[in-house]
Amino acid sequence: MPMKLKICIFSSHFTIVILFLAICIIKGIINTVRCEYNPSSIPVHDSEVVFS
Repeated sequence: MPMKLKICIFSSHFTIVILFLAICIIKGIINTVRCEYNPSSIPVHDSEVVFS
């Protein structure tokens, strides 16, 4: 019984981690697409390019 509970807790934690990573990846893709199609909408990226 405790083993089953442990697996359940682990799987729910694992699901949260996967969801968090998926959100981060999606945000990264959205930011990349915005930057490629409309660089002026991201002033931070422009300043990074200028300083680097």
